[in-house]
Amino acid sequence: MMRGLIALQIDFQQRRSAQPAIGWLLLVLGALLVAAACAEYSAVDADVVALRAKAAQQHAAKPVAKASPEEARVAEQAAKAADVVRDQLAAPWPSLFVQLEGASNDDIALLSLQADPSQRSMRLGGEARSFGALMEYVRRLEASEAFANVRLAGHEVRQQDPNRPVSFSLTAAWVKAP
Repeated sequence: MMRGLIALQIDFQQRRSAQPAIGWLLLVLGALLVAAACAEYSAVDADVVALRAKAAQQHAAKPVAKASPEEARVAEQAAKAADVVRDQLAAPWPSLFVQLEGASNDDIALLSLQADPSQRSMRLGGEARSFGALMEYVRRLEASEAFANVRLAGHEVRQQDPNRPVSFSLTAAWVKAP
């Protein structure tokens, strides 16, 4: 009648297996590998220190060659040219353009700008629809905080053009830093 039942065998006492021994073995092996890596690092670090000291001694023992006067002059000129380029690149160009655009209107067309950031001066060339529009542009530039000493360096009414525009050249000091 009870044919399908299987007797259960329960062991409440655990038997020790070989797994803990493998764990301890792996732990010891890992510790040995870490110790070997530390020893190798120390050896390589000592080699690096020795090589740096040797390089410093060789550099200190090497005589410094003096440049000829011609080479020194050429190097100085190159340094001055590099300084000029650096100053031109470091100039606050965006604020200059914003100020120029703010003073301009549809009656003025700027055709050229020659700025010298080291002298903080500039020369503008352009055309105006009329002499009155040109003079108003000069007044707006002079009223701007960014420019001073705005002067009309030259102008010419272009008679051959039916609209008779006025070609002009202005000089100004660029005074306000951004």
